[in-house]
Amino acid sequence: MKNIKIIAPSGPLLERHKTTLNIAENILNKEGFNVLYGKNVEGAENASTTIEQRISDWNDAWGDKEIELIMTYHGGVNSNQLLSNIDWNIVKDNPKPFLGASDITVLCNAIFAKTGLISYLGVNFRWLCSPLLLPNTLESLSSALRQEINYEVKVSDKYYGALFGEKKEAVDNTGLWTINSRDFSGTAVGGNLPSFSLLFGTEFFPDLTDKVVFIEWDHYAIDDKGEFDRHLESLILQPNFNKIKALVIGRFDTDSNVSREDLEKIIANKKALNSIPIVANVDFGHTQPISIIPIGGKIKYADNKFIFNYKFNF
Repeated sequence: MKNIKIIAPSGPLLERHKTTLNIAENILNKEGFNVLYGKNVEGAENASTTIEQRISDWNDAWGDKEIELIMTYHGGVNSNQLLSNIDWNIVKDNPKPFLGASDITVLCNAIFAKTGLISYLGVNFRWLCSPLLLPNTLESLSSALRQEINYEVKVSDKYYGALFGEKKEAVDNTGLWTINSRDFSGTAVGGNLPSFSLLFGTEFFPDLTDKVVFIEWDHYAIDDKGEFDRHLESLILQPNFNKIKALVIGRFDTDSNVSREDLEKIIANKKALNSIPIVANVDFGHTQPISIIPIGGKIKYADNKFIFNYKFNF
């Protein structure tokens, strides 16, 4: 079996999580991976481990030749604390797939910007312990782990409006929302929009030229529509945004209360988006199911279908 190392560059493994770890371990075992944990993966509620501890696990995982894939344990709010402390030569000299989600948007895009390597944004290890896992999530994960070259993203029939147990009832999916309809292809960047915005104006933000920009929003604000609007405006103001190939928007968490009508009003108010292909309500982000996005990888959209290239080249 291949070795996968679980590290916690953002939120840590908590004592109360330990009863469900076997769920994620079994999923990865079936995919041919032996699950190993970083020395500093465990931590306390509402706190990450120290920067030094997180960097130590990061370096161990990248530098260990016997580790073939790295996966983050959880999301959180502060993986950007690591950026100026990372030795990017260690990453570049030891290329291997890296998989995470949410706040890990920061690290996936920084890896691409600093090294040109592909990483995979979609699920954290903790998320695989969710009772709401749907087949589409597992199929996408399996295809990414197998390095499938042409994975057709299936649109789910039903979805859950949250990651874990908050929304017990599956909801009928209305399908993709094609706001500005046109086929496109390019290199994927982006992810969770508040996390992606932490990279604006830094050396860790990828060049947007010829990119397909994926964004998604997790409910955390009193006014999610207003917060999403101003974060989107900040993205539009970034260099070379006018050169992107398309904008892809993940499904909004049920509690964010952002409807298709709301989104279309926000987009209609932004002239910079008038001629850009936009597809929304896509299965990725903070709802279930979740598609794995190859950050730095090639994607195409044609005939209302997404095709992802998960091949990791090094």
